[in-house]
Amino acid sequence: METRGTYKIGSWDAAGEATLEVRAGSLDEAMTTALTALALVAAGEGGDGTIGPEPGSDVSVPIRGQGADLGEVLFQLAGDMLAQIDVNGTGLRRVRLDGLLDASPGFTAWGYALGAADGPDPATSVSLTGTPTVTSVDGATTIKMRISKGA
Repeated sequence: METRGTYKIGSWDAAGEATLEVRAGSLDEAMTTALTALALVAAGEGGDGTIGPEPGSDVSVPIRGQGADLGEVLFQLAGDMLAQIDVNGTGLRRVRLDGLLDASPGFTAWGYALGAADGPDPATSVSLTGTPTVTSVDGATTIKMRISKGA
């Protein structure tokens, strides 16, 4: 699935934290956009707030998340993806979400972090500082997450 959402990264505060806000037409698009934007931040890029068509990839690594609600699932997916970037480098700059299952109670999601196999190590550590919020109203989904950059 191609990402069609938009994102905005707020100003970084003195503690090295900012809010990443994503808007998209569906939950899948919003989650994919949020994870891809987070991968770009880990690569040292902010981007312009839009993510175009998916470029070709020569490596894909699986990611997955599970939780009681969608915010928790996204938190788990993001942690898994960031761990893969730590291991495989910042060439992983895109995410493909292959499934989101309502496994009442709770949710499970899975997909792949995609990109180039020769990406450099992350220059800075990126993490989420809490569970993201996910809201859907009138066919649009908004995700807000606090992110942190460390040395």
